Amino acid sequence: MDLSYSSEPREHGGILIRGRLKHLPGGHFEDSFMPAPLDTSGGKSTVQGVGSTNSYLRRYIACNIFNIVVVGDDDDGNGGTIDEAQTATILDLIKKAKAGPKYLKYMKAQSIEEAGSLEAAVATIAARDYRKAVSTLEEQIAKAEAGHASLS
Repeated sequence: MDLSYSSEPREHGGILIRGRLKHLPGGHFEDSFMPAPLDTSGGKSTVQGVGSTNSYLRRYIACNIFNIVVVGDDDDGNGGTIDEAQTATILDLIKKAKAGPKYLKYMKAQSIEEAGSLEAAVATIAARDYRKAVSTLEEQIAKAEAGHASLS
């Protein structure tokens, strides 16, 4: 596995950091993105603000990618589970991807048996993992479509 970072400037002096975790032999990767304004607290210069913000975002991106939860850490409003609209979107993608119980386990959601239904199980996906949930299913759909196209 390899964790790498890239950055790009944002409007008004902010920065966007992308963390990419790659599974080297298989080529699979997981991205996490975080934008933030420059940290100019404590009289930091612009250059110091870039360094401070970059360091902060890298730490939190690593926590996101590896699903590290720090006890007592402020989740900045990212706690809880996905909402009804997000649940509906994922349910639609699950049908298209023909995803099963392994997907729910991968997303650390409750099983259908635990939740009582597929919809209830999907609704237990963490809000912070919504983009991961969607991109994983979209990748499965694209692979299936590519496989069908090569058979034509």
